[in-house]
Amino acid sequence: MIAAFGKVEETAPGILKAPDKVPAVHLTHLAPDGRSHLDKRMIGRVSGHPLVLAPPNDGLGIAIAEGIEDALSIHQATGLGAWAGGSAGHMAKLGCAVADCIECVTLAEDADGPAKAACDQLSADLILRGIEVRRFRAGGA
Repeated sequence: MIAAFGKVEETAPGILKAPDKVPAVHLTHLAPDGRSHLDKRMIGRVSGHPLVLAPPNDGLGIAIAEGIEDALSIHQATGLGAWAGGSAGHMAKLGCAVADCIECVTLAEDADGPAKAACDQLSADLILRGIEVRRFRAGGA
């Protein structure tokens, strides 16, 4: 699976236009049955760029998770727009990438120290900009 980092333009409701320049890509080597991954790699300048998996919803809400799988699951369950950071360290740096028109960001926090620190940093950055933040523990733990 190949996913491109970078913000996309929504040319019409639900229609995403790929960015003109892709700063990085996330490569996932999936198992033959597609149920697990064998290896993951990020190539390029990832820092500060989201993996945009779904545009903001009509309520101008997005969910940001560390991993692609969690972000897609949240989108499917809630209808929120979905971004992934690719790692906790990169997730923490996405505050400036969130558009000013976004009203609420839901953060999915993995159950480890780096994920909590990333969510703390991203929450603080978004709150300073006046964006509502909601957090929950990914995986229900």
